[in-house]
Amino acid sequence: MPDNPNDIFSLIMAFVPCLFVAACFVGMVVLILVVFYLFIKKSRSISTQAAQDLSQSRDEFFAEVTPQLLRWETAALVDLSAYLEYSSHSGIGHVHARGKVKSIGQPGAPGWLAFDLRIENRKGDMVLKSAASDWQLQFLGVTAKETPVEVDRMPWGTIQQAPKEVLLLAYDKRPVGRYRQHQFLGGLVGLTKYAQTPYFGPVDLNGRFLAELNCNPILLKPLVGNVFPPRLVRNLADNLTAEEEEWLVALVGWEILYRIVTR
Repeated sequence: MPDNPNDIFSLIMAFVPCLFVAACFVGMVVLILVVFYLFIKKSRSISTQAAQDLSQSRDEFFAEVTPQLLRWETAALVDLSAYLEYSSHSGIGHVHARGKVKSIGQPGAPGWLAFDLRIENRKGDMVLKSAASDWQLQFLGVTAKETPVEVDRMPWGTIQQAPKEVLLLAYDKRPVGRYRQHQFLGGLVGLTKYAQTPYFGPVDLNGRFLAELNCNPILLKPLVGNVFPPRLVRNLADNLTAEEEEWLVALVGWEILYRIVTR
């Protein structure tokens, strides 16, 4: 040990940077552990809440929620929010999600549509209900090109994915319409913009333009301070027939189903 006080002081000062680095390292480790703990705690809280939200049977869920929905009208189509309110749980080959499609004009209301999506062993279905009707979409797998649709428990038709568009087939497989989705060009900058921007594709039925659907594949839950939510449907044609309206809601359900499954 040095006898000279100056040497002792110099030795102590030489260790100060090391002590500072060690303190910073320990502080960083503690901070990481705290953040990790809070993340795990929040994740468990979310998982517990999701489990509670999904605990009811499908029939019980719809029996409780459907009477609360806004009274359906054709104009509701252009008031559907692209920011869904839902709970979900997923695993390998398994997805369960349920929630509501909210109103843009009445954000505090229960919403226009309620849905329950269940997939087991990579196949399943989604039921979508308004206050007046229900739609059932069969999910035959991520790589399947066809999604059979029933309306009010009656065979309706099929939504079929083609290379550059989505075809609408009647119950006898006869083509009756199409939905031209926006083609995403890719790239990191484009991806960031795409995640935040609604993109719309036109829907035609029997040669008539019906509306444009938001085909951005990313759906978000409402967050505090979020911007005005984008629409799921815009530019609605006048005087829709019942058939045209049923197809538009079926396509809304199809978009919701695949966005949740592939998110």
